[in-house]
Amino acid sequence: MMIDTDKFVKKLKKEGYTHLCVVPCSFAKNLINSCINNESIEYIACASEAVACSIAAGLKVAGKKPIVIMQSSGLTNAGSCVTSLLKPYNITFPIITSWRTYKEGDSEIQHKHLATELPKLVEAGEDFYGFSVPFQWFDIGTTRDYFQTIMKVLKGEVNGVKPHGREVMPGVWAGINLSVDFSSIEIVPPVYIGGSVKIEPGVKIVGPAVIGSGCVIESGAYIERSIIMEYTKVSGIANLKEKIVAGKYCINPLGVSIDIEEADFGWIVDDARKEERKLSEEERAIIEAIMGLND
Repeated sequence: MMIDTDKFVKKLKKEGYTHLCVVPCSFAKNLINSCINNESIEYIACASEAVACSIAAGLKVAGKKPIVIMQSSGLTNAGSCVTSLLKPYNITFPIITSWRTYKEGDSEIQHKHLATELPKLVEAGEDFYGFSVPFQWFDIGTTRDYFQTIMKVLKGEVNGVKPHGREVMPGVWAGINLSVDFSSIEIVPPVYIGGSVKIEPGVKIVGPAVIGSGCVIESGAYIERSIIMEYTKVSGIANLKEKIVAGKYCINPLGVSIDIEEADFGWIVDDARKEERKLSEEERAIIEAIMGLND
């Protein structure tokens, strides 16, 4: 059963609660937003779970009625405050925790222990309340997580989420104002192409892949399992595999990046909005050698 968070906050106020001490958690964002938008209860953002409990303890001693919100992995971080402050001085207040799940391979390793141990609090007879969320959650706190989540979306593995635009061919979604002759390029789905993209003949794109709005992909370019952000020009000699190209950075899924400007790779990948410059003789020679045009 879902909780109407606005009604829940009104009920908290009716019960006399005055402060919400929060270590932000995306699972509780609706409740947090309701409290932020309700002037009758004060929202206090806290840097850690121990800090949240310490502030709540001071408020309780001062005659206020606080509540603490944290994610389940933070319960252990609050342990010292509980054992050295709250328990000895019999300071009590409600703590609302989100239950973060975990499966093998997830990068958020801090959730692993309490993902299985938290239910034991229920079995022990402790008061325990929860609510379900109507969406599938993926952490994208790291480059690897972000990359894998985009790949999953394109492959249809995220419930309720699909690429924007219209499906111009099976597994290929596109925005408006395209300059693409699909008969002259090779696409292996799934692929998303944003609006106002220009793709020249002779390009090959192997999905899952994203071509952001305003990109220019020149003839001969090869793109595989990559995310090309908005307004990127990819030259015809580019061979991009499992890369994120964003602004002046080319990044692999592990977060290792190259500064395109510092490396002087702008003649391979660049900002599509820049005025096109003429290639130097050295750059032209390199391109010709790579493309096998030399005698």
